[in-house]
Amino acid sequence: VFDEVVSGFRMAPGGAQARYGVTPDLSTFGKAVAGGMPLAGFAGINKVMNLLDNNAVSHLGTYNSNAICATAALATLRELKKDDGAILNGIRHTGCMLRDGLNDIFHHQQVAMVAHGPGSVVSVYANDKVPKNYRDTLTHNTALLTRFHQLLLQHGVWIFARGNWMLSSAHHQQEIDETLEKTEQVIVQIKLNHAGVL
Repeated sequence: VFDEVVSGFRMAPGGAQARYGVTPDLSTFGKAVAGGMPLAGFAGINKVMNLLDNNAVSHLGTYNSNAICATAALATLRELKKDDGAILNGIRHTGCMLRDGLNDIFHHQQVAMVAHGPGSVVSVYANDKVPKNYRDTLTHNTALLTRFHQLLLQHGVWIFARGNWMLSSAHHQQEIDETLEKTEQVIVQIKLNHAGVL
């Protein structure tokens, strides 16, 4: 089972499964499929999906058959397919600039933090190395990540509290440069005033 709520329609038009060449038995998708409209979906191999056709499994949902959400999904998918995926390639490129810029700041400022991810989604870990598995993500410095998140908010940069950055086609070089500038200010501030979290 692939949970593509985050990776679906961000990593590639076919999600992480298309990018990595894996065909899961079942996949789940979130509102990214409809460009942010309230829609979720799932897809799978015939053996699994036939359970719905035969009424062996029921599927109920608030937005089932919602024409506006379905139209948004069609429009989103058409846009993502244009020009051989130019939109997602642009998002990935911008995200890689952010990820690499963050790592340059962390290295230059000598803080135990690392940015990692495929570009469309970037995660910051308060650790000196990229986690190799889920357990590794639980060993990072949560106090440092919390302070990092709080100070970024005060500087006008919103990220998920767990250190995740979601990129979109609205982000360009200017936004990345501004974000990196504010990030460096935050790291310097942490080093000067919040040494206890380091």
